[in-house]
Amino acid sequence: MTPENGSFFNAHHSPVGAFASFTLGYQGAKGGLGLELGGPANESVFVGLEKSTGRGYEALPFFASSADSAKRYDVSAEVPLRQGMVREFDSGKIARSFGVGCDSWSAGDLIFSIYSAPKSVPDPLKARKAEMMSALVPAVFAEIVVDNTRSGRARKVFFGYEGSNPFYNMRLLDDVSGGRLAGVGQGPLTAIVSASPGIFSGMGFTLDQVLEPDHAENLAFGLGGVGALMSVVPARKKQRFQFAVCFHRDGVITSGLPARYFYTRYFPSIEDVADYALENWTAQKALAFEADARLSRSKLSPAQKFQLAHAVRSYYGATEFLATDAGEPFWTVNEGEYRMLNTFDPTLS
Repeated sequence: MTPENGSFFNAHHSPVGAFASFTLGYQGAKGGLGLELGGPANESVFVGLEKSTGRGYEALPFFASSADSAKRYDVSAEVPLRQGMVREFDSGKIARSFGVGCDSWSAGDLIFSIYSAPKSVPDPLKARKAEMMSALVPAVFAEIVVDNTRSGRARKVFFGYEGSNPFYNMRLLDDVSGGRLAGVGQGPLTAIVSASPGIFSGMGFTLDQVLEPDHAENLAFGLGGVGALMSVVPARKKQRFQFAVCFHRDGVITSGLPARYFYTRYFPSIEDVADYALENWTAQKALAFEADARLSRSKLSPAQKFQLAHAVRSYYGATEFLATDAGEPFWTVNEGEYRMLNTFDPTLS
């Protein structure tokens, strides 16, 4: 079965034990990079490509028009901002392939895929560090394929988001990576990063400003809530770009029984998450394909496969794997939006 609105439904794309989700699929600003939330982040996600005519851009329909946030920094409130260069792809021409490990959209000359393999957690008292890092890295993996072979023009491709956390500004991760990667993020909590050749980052008050800045130096401007990674695909070429969508929450995150995310033992910062995720991107993608293959081989009906894929994704989005102050591992599953300790009856239902 599929939802009444066809292929436009939200789904979780989550690492194990991180209570985090890159939620995407419903039209509008209804998804985004959510960390420890009772629902989706409700922020704009921008995935798109310059038109073959060079007159504007088309993007998957997961965004809303950016607010004129520059006006809060201008006493005259008369800051001119370009708006409307980005249009949604025709919804009737967007196709989606949905599985338990891979979720992919295709529109025009662009394919966007998210890989989030369901994993088991090794026994932390016996497993090697490498096993624990592979299982617990708080990131999901994404890929953009642009087929520009039929166009005589170079075209800009982009992937970014407008952060919704009121306590942290958006920032560039290039500044702290030493040139290893390009990235945009919100404080120390969430980020989109890439080490693919030709990728560069930018920030601005609106996506239009990021895609077509008045001056190249403006891309490093420290204000504005929109950040994106971009590249230019040459004429008559087909290119792939690899991304990691990263999460990180440091320190004690519980009360009553003080505990931290177990992954912080291996990844002290979101920059550490980004480095590991990009270095192990291919292996993590393979795990997602393996999960889809297992589901495909099952004797379940198409409706049952769809429901199982959705259930597994939702389950992982609610998991927390923690370490107490005494160093003991502690596993919990939150009961959906209530953020209460899950009981076994909702798990079975």
